[in-house]
Amino acid sequence: MAEKEIDNTERASAPPQETSEIRRIHRRNGISVVIRARNEEQPLGRLFDILDHQTVKPDQIVVVDNASTDNTRGLALERGAEVVDVPEGEFTYPKSMNLGMAHASEDLVTLMTAHSFPIHDDFLERGAMYFQEPEVAGVYAGTIPRRDTSRTDRFLAPFFELASKRWETRIEDKAYHSIMGATNSMLRRALWEQRPFDEKFGLGGEDGDWARWALNEGYVIINDNHFMVDHSHGLSPLGWIRQLNEWGGMTSGKQFDPSAISYRRKDL
Repeated sequence: MAEKEIDNTERASAPPQETSEIRRIHRRNGISVVIRARNEEQPLGRLFDILDHQTVKPDQIVVVDNASTDNTRGLALERGAEVVDVPEGEFTYPKSMNLGMAHASEDLVTLMTAHSFPIHDDFLERGAMYFQEPEVAGVYAGTIPRRDTSRTDRFLAPFFELASKRWETRIEDKAYHSIMGATNSMLRRALWEQRPFDEKFGLGGEDGDWARWALNEGYVIINDNHFMVDHSHGLSPLGWIRQLNEWGGMTSGKQFDPSAISYRRKDL
């Protein structure tokens, strides 16, 4: 795609459209939600409740279940979701997302984890509004640590919140480790079909790599703080140091190794 001139200041500060217009866009572009999960029956139930109360409801929910041994899979089916199974020992981050994307049926796909909780009830509505512009490839935001997390995460939470207030909406011009993170991002399925997530990034970083491709193709990625979610892994101080080191090595791609992320809680 050829690069287009975009007025960043005007676009970034543009107010949200009227709700009726956003819903008209949604009728044209349906929304699938793809949720990655492993042994997360309780948080998944909470996420389903949040999605049930969205101002724009998803047209399809797909749960990519990584060999759960609890009732995660049963709950997903009970709540009307479609389930894609990842056999024990075959999970990687990009593989799970590619499986979910391949099963998604709608034009717009929101990627989440079972422990990512939208803060706003117009989360999906807000994300969908940007896709009236054909040059928009994706929408995402940062995350805020949950209240039920570790002391370290709770200590850092005000700093995350302060950082989030530096802008409301901005257009990204370069890719970095957390851009288009699969905790809370929305993208065009048609673009994923052109370029699926690269499975050499087994340990993570496939989302930033995809964003880099989209930007290089001349597309636009929106960072909108209204699209934020509560999300955390309950890290200790040492865990945060390990995670920062892990993020620094994501650009080259690493094979998935469960021991490399053992410092996190036992979820994905």
